[in-house]
Amino acid sequence: MPGNFRSALPCILAALILSGPAHAAASTPASREKDGKQRFSADLARARSAKRPQWLASTPLEVAVTADYREMRNAVDSRFGSGKSKEALRILYELIDKGQGRVQGWAVGYLPQALVWAQEIPFAVLEYEKRPDPDSLIRLGRCLLVYDQYSAALKYFSQAAASAPPEGQSKTVLLANAFWGAADAYRSMGDAAKAQEFFEKARREYEAEASAPGKPGWLVQNMRKNAAIMVALAAAAANTPGGAYRDGAYSGTAKAYAGDIVVDVAVKGGKIADVKISRHAETITSGSLTEIPKRIIERQTPSVDAVTGATYTSEGIMCAVNDALKKALDLKALKSGVYTG
Repeated sequence: MPGNFRSALPCILAALILSGPAHAAASTPASREKDGKQRFSADLARARSAKRPQWLASTPLEVAVTADYREMRNAVDSRFGSGKSKEALRILYELIDKGQGRVQGWAVGYLPQALVWAQEIPFAVLEYEKRPDPDSLIRLGRCLLVYDQYSAALKYFSQAAASAPPEGQSKTVLLANAFWGAADAYRSMGDAAKAQEFFEKARREYEAEASAPGKPGWLVQNMRKNAAIMVALAAAAANTPGGAYRDGAYSGTAKAYAGDIVVDVAVKGGKIADVKISRHAETITSGSLTEIPKRIIERQTPSVDAVTGATYTSEGIMCAVNDALKKALDLKALKSGVYTG
């Protein structure tokens, strides 16, 4: 897995929020939580019974599974990057069953995230439940957000923050990731004030890590990018949904995982009528490029649930839409036409 796993957590796992059917426009957080609990219980029971995804055995392998750690790691990463998540997952299971030493240990550690990327959240939950460390508690919370289990997810985020190491990078990054998870939960619950509070807490932790002496450049860059995302998401959480925008076409830009993402937003009748992605460099998107714009239009706000396994991409789209809508809200700066962020 490229980069530092813990610092990349919000991207590769983090807001593992709803990837299934979009919420109905008239649904409430309470009704979504109730329905989600039923779906989660049923899906988890099926996963416990099956033990592994049913499609696994019928998924063809285009690469020979060997004991070469570097070769297998590259094979799995390249397949996730090209959208072949099922084959990547089968490689990992083959290594777990038949491998040994370093490559087998790596496969065991990588498996839960691979299940997330393959959209097999109940199986990922079963794996994370075996690992009650702070990182896994955050991941469990993220998985529960997929099923709108806001209250239960908040408990996991709180437990993770309380069990973080006493000092050092591990504590700072774990706290930041736990606060980010809590902020996403409160955002989905419609509590903008709490969401802003926890986005700000996460920002402070990311900034602290970026400012600590002796950190490698790539880590400093990641932490600063995360801090900037927290600022944008806090603004998006406070954005007034629907009916508050001036009609027109607006463009917005924000940072995503692989670089800038640019969106075009159309406003008609004071409401968000269309959201299109006009430029991006993302590779693992998990459907976020179509699903997030759909949710934004349905909810009439740039603050919506992220897509499982594509947190940075999802958050980047939201931030870019918020960037565009700021121009629609700033009436003194508006002129007719298209505006570029």
